[in-house]
Amino acid sequence: MKNITEKLATAIRLIATVLCILMTTVTFVQAMLRYLVGVSLVWAEELARYSMIWLCFLGAALAVSTDSHTRITFFVDLLPNPLRRYVYIFDDVVCLAFTCVITYYSINITKLTMMNISTGVPIPMGYVYGSLTLCGFLMVLYFLIKIYNSLTTATKEK
Repeated sequence: MKNITEKLATAIRLIATVLCILMTTVTFVQAMLRYLVGVSLVWAEELARYSMIWLCFLGAALAVSTDSHTRITFFVDLLPNPLRRYVYIFDDVVCLAFTCVITYYSINITKLTMMNISTGVPIPMGYVYGSLTLCGFLMVLYFLIKIYNSLTTATKEK
């Protein structure tokens, strides 16, 4: 299972890198054309924006996989180790529930927006909103793995 999640994280990193390069390149070319030549590309701003949206959600999923989201742990670190572990498990369960709700409702939004076509980049807007759905599923998967690992580690140490 660890091998599969590592390959998935590597694929997410690769896609995020490509999106970052695409966003930077398109924005740079758009700025140069606008200020040097006086020509503006109709699709450049939208493509950069949609790349950024996908990049943010992919980054959020990747941060869940590596436990890199910001936490304020001052008071939790004052607790004894066994209790601290269960507070972190509770935290992951709450985050999992929130992610499940967001992902569930994003499915309907993605379906509804598949008929709306973007003006600059002629693609269905559902492809943009689908970033939340896909990355929501990835975050749910990673939270489930984190909770499972935390619980099995807790039972092994007893």
